[in-house]
Amino acid sequence: MAALSDETKLCAVLSYVFPVGLIWYLADSKIRKEKYVAWHVHQSLAAAIVVFGLWIVGAILSIIFIGLFVLVVAGIAALVWFVQGLINALSGKQEELWVVGPLGKRFDF
Repeated sequence: MAALSDETKLCAVLSYVFPVGLIWYLADSKIRKEKYVAWHVHQSLAAAIVVFGLWIVGAILSIIFIGLFVLVVAGIAALVWFVQGLINALSGKQEELWVVGPLGKRFDF
C-alpha cells in the first residue's frame, strides 16, 4: 500500500467519531476517492448501526428489566469497536471490526 497522507489517516481516524468522519467523507470529493478512508467509514457506519439498534432494543426491553443487560452489551461493544477501529486506522490497516465487519462491506457509497 502506498504511504497514506496525514489528511487521509486523520479522516479514517475521525470516521470512528461518528458522524464527524462520515460528514467529512461525504463533503470532500478528494477524500471520497481514498479507498482507505471509505473502508473505515463503512466499518464505523456498520458499528454505529448495530449499536443504535441494540440501544433501541435495550430501551424497549427495559420495561422487563432485561434491557439493562442489552444496554451494557451495546456499550461494551461500542467501546471495543471504537478502540479496534482507531488502532486499525492509526496503524494503516484495513481489518474488519469484530462481528460487524462483514456488514460494512455491504455499503457502496
